[in-house]
Amino acid sequence: MGILRVLKAESFSVSELCDLFSMRQSALSHHLKILAEANLLSRRPEGTATFYRRQLPEGPHESLRQTMFDDIDQEPLGHDVVLGLQRVQRQREAHSATFFREHGEQFKRHQESIASWEDYSRATLHLLDRAGDFSGNKILEVGPGDGRLLPALSKRGAAIVALDNAQEMLGTAKKTR
Repeated sequence: MGILRVLKAESFSVSELCDLFSMRQSALSHHLKILAEANLLSRRPEGTATFYRRQLPEGPHESLRQTMFDDIDQEPLGHDVVLGLQRVQRQREAHSATFFREHGEQFKRHQESIASWEDYSRATLHLLDRAGDFSGNKILEVGPGDGRLLPALSKRGAAIVALDNAQEMLGTAKKTR
């Protein structure tokens, strides 16, 4: 039941789950396979890892599954699991910071090959302008890249909040209100 409680709101890789529950990968993979075959978990491959998340209740037994999940969620996570979740979060943050520190320039080049800055910014600002007047509202930019869009956003909102987990990716956002 602990696996289903942990996977309620977030995806975890098999290795992260092994760490959380202090289980060997072969034993945990067997449990995950059974839960996935029962449509209680969904799988998402990402590179060489597979991430699992609790499946949303749906289908003919949706209310039964929801009742089961609600009952499972009543029991709090154990102290060791909570500490493990904190440890996994710190590891993810460290990996992300390292990735953007080491690959920030390469990341920017790949972004440009997907959509040019001019096309992206023009389309984004056009959609925002069509959505209405935000001059009295705060605008949240998540993952702002190098921050080039922030000055244009600051002209459209009362305040701009740029959120990124790597200072390098905020770029000019440090200087923008």
